[in-house]
Amino acid sequence: MSDRRRTSSLLDTQYDDLADALERVNLSRSFSRLAGIAFLCVVAAGGWHVYDGWFKKSAFLGWLGIGFLAVYVLILSVGLPRMLRPVVEKYNEQIATNRRERAAEDAVDAVLKALDESKYSVFRNVYRGYGDLDHVVVGPTGIFVIETKSNRGSVEMENGHLKIRGLDESKKDYERQASQESYQLKLALSERLQESRVFVEPVLAFPAAAKVPDGLELRRVNATVPVRVVHGKDLISVIAGHRTGMSITTLEACKKVVQDIVNEAAAADQKV
Repeated sequence: MSDRRRTSSLLDTQYDDLADALERVNLSRSFSRLAGIAFLCVVAAGGWHVYDGWFKKSAFLGWLGIGFLAVYVLILSVGLPRMLRPVVEKYNEQIATNRRERAAEDAVDAVLKALDESKYSVFRNVYRGYGDLDHVVVGPTGIFVIETKSNRGSVEMENGHLKIRGLDESKKDYERQASQESYQLKLALSERLQESRVFVEPVLAFPAAAKVPDGLELRRVNATVPVRVVHGKDLISVIAGHRTGMSITTLEACKKVVQDIVNEAAAADQKV
């Protein structure tokens, strides 16, 4: 039976933090507007005679005082809310990006459900201390770490580097990230099992991409273990078509270790 256990992901945590920050900024904007309106009401309720003393001393001082009050009202009701508007727009943009990333992971999760559950175990959000592994798949054809990206443009190769054309152009080194994640899992499995012949295949999945070339492999970071680049819909054929050099016994042991890692992370979350 497949182990499709999902712990709270970093994306979930980031979303909660962003939503909380956005709520606080919007609350500050609303409070500032209300404070400005309330102050204006208090000033107006005092009546013009309250300021007669200023004008008796000097017309200049009187109008200067009124001017200061007006400026203060404008700062509270207009100035501060406008200053905070770019912050709100930034948070909204980050939240939209977070939603796209979570939707991409959900799409990959849905694709992986087509795997034979009696043969393959699928783990989502495997926490390794430095971040989440979006998906780990263990089955008779090998061990796969799937790093999911939400870019919506066309995936291409340019001078040995991965390029995203059009929407959501990449600003990160996706190849290095996927390669490092698979290597870190390989180290963890090797250390716990005291087994050197553990192979972990890195995969970059773009379920929202407009186009991903067939058979695309990245070898700039690691020529021995290339990073496979696929559209989300092609994940099953890549996983099922791979041939591993590990025995079924080793694969079963690796599956148990990954499950242990998931359980340890879940237990740590409960203690916090």
